[in-house]
Amino acid sequence: MKNISLQFMTLIVFTILMQSCSSDEDTSVGAVDVDCTNGNVYTISGGLACNNTTTTPSVYSENIVGNLREITFNQVPPHSFLGPSIQANTNTYSVPLTPTIATNITQIANTNYTGVGSSGSIGWKFGIATSGVPFDPVAAEGWTNTATGAQNYEWNLEILSTAHGLIFDCNNAHDTNRYHYHGVPTPYMDQIGENGNQHSQLIGYAADGFPMYYKYGYSDPDDMTSAIVALEGSYEIKTGCRPGNGVSAPNGGYDGTYVNDYEFSESSGDLDECNGRFTKTPEFPSGTYVYYVTDDFPSVPRCFKGTPSNDFIVGM
Repeated sequence: MKNISLQFMTLIVFTILMQSCSSDEDTSVGAVDVDCTNGNVYTISGGLACNNTTTTPSVYSENIVGNLREITFNQVPPHSFLGPSIQANTNTYSVPLTPTIATNITQIANTNYTGVGSSGSIGWKFGIATSGVPFDPVAAEGWTNTATGAQNYEWNLEILSTAHGLIFDCNNAHDTNRYHYHGVPTPYMDQIGENGNQHSQLIGYAADGFPMYYKYGYSDPDDMTSAIVALEGSYEIKTGCRPGNGVSAPNGGYDGTYVNDYEFSESSGDLDECNGRFTKTPEFPSGTYVYYVTDDFPSVPRCFKGTPSNDFIVGM
């Protein structure tokens, strides 16, 4: 009897150990021995080489009308790009001249989107760069249901991930009909002299009217005499297994392939969940809320602290 009890206890311990060892595998329905190793395949080094320029002038101008800042731009960059000529697409968008923080944060991606003509727009353009090119980080590329072919935009691909073949150029940009940036336009930053020797210059305005800067800011946001530092975002790769079954949603380990692979980790970086902070800048010496475009995820912010202008809805 003692031998039987000992064998029974050994079996229980073995079962517990096996369950604990399987915690790195996706145990959702339909998943068998899925590798849940976590990693990071995000890159900001840029895509394919830029091999062309255009004779069409780049347009960016501002006009103050009442309590609005009207921004006219034509989506033609003043720098080299990939591929054939870019088509000029002139628009005028309006943003608040004196923006305020909203009660709720607005996400730029519509994760309930199911396709063109339904569930509204895929999301928002984030802002307009002083180069005349929009910052538009959302990729209309969701997880494809392997059974139905439907797109699941809750698991939207992160375009700056090396895990898939979305094509962009050395400016982390693409498209000949509506050229736009998905990440840092590094050659443009070089062109305007962003080298970390001083606070970044104003590089555009977000859809809610707050200013945008590249990563270089004051170490003390309230002290314009403090050291210049390269600010970092506060997002990290999640750990463990994605909750999907590999059919309607992805399974496997979080690795940065999808936007939802990341989570905000307060105090892990310098910036808040919208990649911004309250700070003084050369253009706003009294201080304001500022968005930063950074070299790490999310690069271009993925949410608004203020109320975005409807002019920036994708498709408008």
